[in-house]
Amino acid sequence: MAELHRVVEELCERESRLRKELLEHKILKETIAIVPFLKKEIAFKDKDLAKSSLKIDGLKAKSETLRREIKMLKNKIDDGEARDLKLKEMETENLKRFGNRATNPTVQMDSSASDSVAQGPDEDKPSPGLEFAEFAAGCFWGVELAFQRVPGVIETEVGYTQGVMHNPTYEDVCTDKTNHSEVVRLQYDPRQCSFDDLLNVFWAKHDPTSVNRQIP
Repeated sequence: MAELHRVVEELCERESRLRKELLEHKILKETIAIVPFLKKEIAFKDKDLAKSSLKIDGLKAKSETLRREIKMLKNKIDDGEARDLKLKEMETENLKRFGNRATNPTVQMDSSASDSVAQGPDEDKPSPGLEFAEFAAGCFWGVELAFQRVPGVIETEVGYTQGVMHNPTYEDVCTDKTNHSEVVRLQYDPRQCSFDDLLNVFWAKHDPTSVNRQIP
């Protein structure tokens, strides 16, 4: 009886081992069956990663382009501020040169006074090999700056012309009673730029149909 009991226990243990082995075999078989799908999934993930890397590289390139554009815009802003500062310095210099003589905003037009009567044209001559040209196109600071950038323009100066008062100051002209126009006089080398070239710059800056013909 005891021997039979022992045999039954062994059979039960063997059955248990067999069931465990079958389960392990089933799991292994299922795992093996899943492997191809896992490989495909990994391949898809690799492709996604590759695409993501390309997108990241593209974003980096765009970021670098934007960084360069921002730097260029900043440089343009700095250049514009520098030009504004230069114009302010030129305006201050103009006030020193032309604006310190008048103390009364009302200009006295006494034709008997030699210092208030408009004189004839300037009699000075340009430097050898150069020629004079004068342009009136509104506020002379912006016009002068435009001509200073023209290759062949050697020297520029600003002043007033066509008025009824000799050597007017800035304050004199601002009374609107001297009938002067703001003018830029150039010395230019005709071998480097022609008068037609200067006219092209003039008409690009000046619109005679605008209010008071003040352009820019």
